[in-house]
Amino acid sequence: MSVDGYVTRDRALAARPPHEEVDVPEWGGRVIVRGLTLGERRELLARYPELLERGAADPARLNDFLLDLLLMTVLGGDGQRLFSDDDREALMSQPPQVIDRLVQKALELSGLTVTGIQAAQTNLAAT
Repeated sequence: MSVDGYVTRDRALAARPPHEEVDVPEWGGRVIVRGLTLGERRELLARYPELLERGAADPARLNDFLLDLLLMTVLGGDGQRLFSDDDREALMSQPPQVIDRLVQKALELSGLTVTGIQAAQTNLAAT
């Protein structure tokens, strides 16, 4: 609850990342895509520091990053991860349109837009 319209500490710290249902007709239904927490986003970007360097992204590393993001953010109807890390190779055989749709939503919900990455580059350069 809020007091006089202000958020309380407990309420703020109990907040969870945003999530949205995404239709995947190619799979015969829908999934839930959630945003990363700040800690998860930091951990993921730390595994791929070259992605924060302008023009330095190797396509294979970028693909690995996007697959890691997908594995972390796509949930089933029960709210649990739909895919395990062992599903990485199987996901490589999926149509790119499906993966791109899910990854785009995960990027959006996680604040990993081009603008967000440029801000991270600026912050990184300032440190």
